[in-house]
Amino acid sequence: MQAAEIIETFKRNSYLIRRQAAGLSHADSLLQPEFRANCFNWILGHVVANRDIILGRLDAPTFMTDAQVARYDYDSAPILTDGDDVIDFEQLLAWLDATEAGLKAALEANPEKLATVYKTNDKGEAQTFEQMVSFLTWHDSYHTGQFELLRQLAGTNDHII
Repeated sequence: MQAAEIIETFKRNSYLIRRQAAGLSHADSLLQPEFRANCFNWILGHVVANRDIILGRLDAPTFMTDAQVARYDYDSAPILTDGDDVIDFEQLLAWLDATEAGLKAALEANPEKLATVYKTNDKGEAQTFEQMVSFLTWHDSYHTGQFELLRQLAGTNDHII
């Protein structure tokens, strides 16, 4: 993926997430599905945390603290009740917009970073930064698709997309 494609995917995902979040409250974002899944708040925090990973690797400003990232990280506990460790829904939405803008600026300023080696796996094979970002871009899109169902938990019974 080229920087322009990555930027466009994050832009599109942010737009879709914002559409699905429209009119929902913080309490709505905490509604937990009856089946094994996470609430809107957790998934949104997870998306922001993963965008922060990319921003950090681009030496751009990030938004979440290490403790906040840990709360929304892969395999962290689902959010079943509101608490001090749960980030306000409006704050997460603001950070969503900020990460989109930050990724755009950082990738436009440093597109050559995509070709650099990010890490070497245990087989000695180099993984480029572009491969890592490509996976996290797909990951962002995967979670973006979940928001349509999570919106309906609030009883909206509407058609957004």
